Parts: sequence; structure tokens; C-alpha cells
Amino acid sequence: MGAVFPVLSPLWGDKALPWVQFAYTGGLAGVFISPAHLCLSMTQKYFGADLGKVLRLLSLPVLIIVLVSGFRLWMGN
Repeated sequence: MGAVFPVLSPLWGDKALPWVQFAYTGGLAGVFISPAHLCLSMTQKYFGADLGKVLRLLSLPVLIIVLVSGFRLWMGN
């Protein structure tokens, strides 16, 4: 975030808040569903859960978060 936002901020113009929210949400969504995310992989290994099932459980909440952020972006511009 600290490396990408200064590069993107000139593109956002005066209405930067919805874009910041959408970019931050996109980054979080990627972390939530990434098998490289330490919390996800350690929890999955500890409980012996199937990674595919865990990702299916996470997909709907992550999709809702991204859609709400996209709606906020659409309403803000």
C-alpha cells in the first residue's frame, strides 16, 4: 500500500477517498484468499482443513466486501 498509493494518487484527482477505499479493499481481498497468507495457511494446516473448502467459504464474504466497495466507488464518482 505504501509503495502503490503514491503512484496511483495523481490518477484519482479530487475524489480520492472512494478510490483509496477500493484499492485498499482489493489488496485485502487478495490477502484474504491467498494461500500464501500466513494466518490462512497455518490455520488450514493446524485444523487439517481442505484448502479448497476454506477458499469456497471465504469467497462469498470477500465478494460481498469487494462489491460493496465497488458500489461505494460508483456512488462516489
